[in-house]
This record gives sequence, C-alpha cells and structure tokens, in this order.
Amino acid sequence: MNLILVTICSILLTQVHGDVISGRVTCDNIGKFFVDGQLETSTDRWTASYPVSFPDTSFVLAFDCLDVGVIGGIRGSFSNGVVTDSSWRCSTSAPEGWNKLGFDDSKWQDATIQTHTNWGNRPSSIPSEAKWIWTAGDTADRHVFCRRRLHPATCVKGDKTLVVDSNDCKRFRQCVHGTYVSMPCAPETGFHEGQQRCEHLYLLPNCN
Repeated sequence: MNLILVTICSILLTQVHGDVISGRVTCDNIGKFFVDGQLETSTDRWTASYPVSFPDTSFVLAFDCLDVGVIGGIRGSFSNGVVTDSSWRCSTSAPEGWNKLGFDDSKWQDATIQTHTNWGNRPSSIPSEAKWIWTAGDTADRHVFCRRRLHPATCVKGDKTLVVDSNDCKRFRQCVHGTYVSMPCAPETGFHEGQQRCEHLYLLPNCN
C-alpha cells in the first residue's frame, strides 16, 4: 500500500511540476546564472563547471558575467539540448527585469562565439557543442549579460504577455489556450515587447 501511495504521489508531483532540466554552467571570470529571474548559482572559476537544475516549465535562462582577466566568456549546456551558441542574446547593460520573461531583448545583439584558444577544452565537463559566447566587443567588454528564451511555441494558459516572434520581429506571439500563435504587426512596424505593442520600424533599430 505504501509503495502504491509513493508511486501516485510521484506521478502527481511530475504532473504539477513537470520534469527537471539539469545542466552545467561557467563564466570567465565571476558569474551568476538565473532562471526566470531567480538566482540558481554563482561561479568564480572558469576552469570548473557548476551544476544547475530547474523545472522544464521555465521560460528564460540568463547569465551575468564579469571578466577580470584577459578575456571573458560564458558557457553552458543543458539536458534539454540547449547550449550556449549564437542564438543567445547579449548586452553590456542590463535594465531592470533583464533576466525575466517579459523583458524586450530585441535591441540586444546576437551572442558572438569566442574563438580564443586560451580555454582549450576546459572545463571538460561541458560538452564541446556548448561554445564560449560574449558580446562583439570582445576584450573591450568587461561586464556582459546574456539570455535565452525556452519553449518558444508554448506558454502558460491565460498568460496575456505578448512576445516578439523569434523568427520575425515584425510579428508577435499571443498565448491562445497554452500555445503561442504568431500574429502580424501592421506594415512598416515591428513588435516592441517592453511597450507590448507594434511600433514604427525607425524606433526598432534591430528590426529591419
């Protein structure tokens, strides 16, 4: 009877909380890793990787990394297949809410994959598919913030937050019964997540 109860409880917990995504992250040199705005771990040695885990219902992964040496970099790999690559968005400044779902990162740059050889294959506990990423300023940029959205096709039922379509900045995604539906902006406009509306393209320099 006890075994049955334990099994039922495990099933119910899985249905409520979903599966868990695990991963390993690092930063050269001093970093913080966030999930949906919540600090998950801090890092202070780029030669080591730090374990993290979070629900598969999470929406945004984010790094805050300070370089105090020669070159800076961010690297991470996760069990859902996400790795650090050019699909992340990065900036040298981080306004309030930068590591949360509702933040508009359309003005942030695509992550630059670092080609420096100083790191070798370290830390070896992170697969080679995960690249060292940074901003385009390279060694001139000392403090960098990078973020990536998860579940671009799904949303929480009832969520009224609109998000820019990652495939086309002139479209936005609206949550309809737990699934994002892509909707077009009017001609000559693009979507601004911060304002939650379509704006003229001259107000959106990264949307053309």
